[in-house]
Amino acid sequence: MAFAERMKSTNPVAWIHSTRVHVVLYVSLVVATPFMMLQVYMQDAVHLLSVLKVELWGQEILVVPAVAVISIIGGLVLFRRSLTKIRLLGALVAFLMIASAQQVADLYLNLRFYDIQQNWHYFAYALFAYILYRDLRPRGISWERLIRYAYIIALSASIFDEAFQMEMSHRIFDISDIAKDGWGVLIGLVLICFWADHSFFLTSECRRLRHSRLRDYFVQPVSLLFLLMVMTFLLIFYSSLLTELEYWKHIVAFTLLSTAVLLFLVHISQFKWGKMSLIVVLFFLILIQNIAKNRCLPK
Repeated sequence: MAFAERMKSTNPVAWIHSTRVHVVLYVSLVVATPFMMLQVYMQDAVHLLSVLKVELWGQEILVVPAVAVISIIGGLVLFRRSLTKIRLLGALVAFLMIASAQQVADLYLNLRFYDIQQNWHYFAYALFAYILYRDLRPRGISWERLIRYAYIIALSASIFDEAFQMEMSHRIFDISDIAKDGWGVLIGLVLICFWADHSFFLTSECRRLRHSRLRDYFVQPVSLLFLLMVMTFLLIFYSSLLTELEYWKHIVAFTLLSTAVLLFLVHISQFKWGKMSLIVVLFFLILIQNIAKNRCLPK
């Protein structure tokens, strides 16, 4: 039933069940939450909660990791009948994505892996990906378009959020937070295609990572998702190194250039001459590294 028809329904609150309304409300909530937390001084409270400990049987136990472990175990027990190898694989991939991002994000803050503030971006935008999926896939939107829409909307909301916070609460425009939000929506898409919609892997063409034409990398779901994952991970890395806003052009340039180089290497690796070229280049890089190392050693 269309949104306008629901508004005309005899039930005055029928519109609240619209998936499109859910998307709009959730994006609004994601944008508004950080600002509201700053206004009521909850930022420090979140950090204190992350390091909160309780004493149990003479041992100090961190509350957040303990709750996380209990929740995971409870989820496994509750959904044990619906667990499959591909779903467990998807959960593992999502976990590795979070763990790998934590290794390169917020290098100067020294946050723990269980810090709520660090992981909020991943969980919030992963949930956004699912809410958008519920709205778009029943409308016949292809996986390729879903990935594009989810990523563009997430980054747009994140950029607006950072700009809004900077103007209203005198915070910095943090490109690293935008990168983590983009990573979060990609985590959500990975979980969806492993858990909710296996049509992502139905045809061999969809599963292919390498293609004969460069344009196919941007239209086939698996290669598009992989390309966005590479680009976003590099964005997290560079934005964590160059934290000042004045370096945003360098961050964007390094990210796009590195992504283009890696895409080129992946593309030529499917050809015999490309594999040989990569082996030769790798050999000379190792040789140059050893020569430079020997010259730098004290005599």
